[in-house]
Amino acid sequence: MAFRMDKLTVKAQEAVQNAHTVAQESGHRQLTPLHLLRGLLMDSEGIPRALLSKLGANVRQIESQVTSELSRLPSSTGSNAEIGASRELLQVFDEAQK
Repeated sequence: MAFRMDKLTVKAQEAVQNAHTVAQESGHRQLTPLHLLRGLLMDSEGIPRALLSKLGANVRQIESQVTSELSRLPSSTGSNAEIGASRELLQVFDEAQK
């Protein structure tokens, strides 16, 4: 099944856009589940952040770990090449649409 942005909620589309911005600013050429998690956590009023807090998770620590892991991904500078979704991210979306 192909990924279709128009099938996502507005909030999910915003998270994907945030993830894309993170990838672009970091010079990453692929959008990964880590980028999506970072995009989801960027919404301070969002459900994922509230849910993690309610479960007792330290959201700031999670954000720090995600940022650290993102910094380890290969990056490139220069050209404005298109950022594509990784195979793993496409699998996440496929599972979410089932």
